Amino acid sequence: EFIRDLLVRQRRFQNRRPSTERQRRRRGEESSRYDYWVIDGFPLSSGGVVVSRRIPDDAAEIILASDGYPRLYPTLEETEERLRGVIRRDPLMMREFPGTKGVMEGMESFDDRTYLRIEL
Repeated sequence: EFIRDLLVRQRRFQNRRPSTERQRRRRGEESSRYDYWVIDGFPLSSGGVVVSRRIPDDAAEIILASDGYPRLYPTLEETEERLRGVIRRDPLMMREFPGTKGVMEGMESFDDRTYLRIEL
């Protein structure tokens, strides 16, 4: 029941501008550990996402991934291995990487995922 309410209200948590607790109270907003950043076509407020118009000269690669990975590592193999570790320790996805769904029977992960590593 608690998660259902969050799913209905999830847009209230996405891409919220960073501010202090006092500023949020003054605007009538709740502060929440469920705030998150996502690039999905809805407006982004400044401060939560760094937009770089230029790749640093010394960059050797760029890694882009979907939210199906709790953390990113230099290779897909390492990223997948770390994901398997998280799933072994917390298959309901309630502690290490809290989410709205755990790993369902017959599935290998809690979400679909995409990992793109571009060598420059």
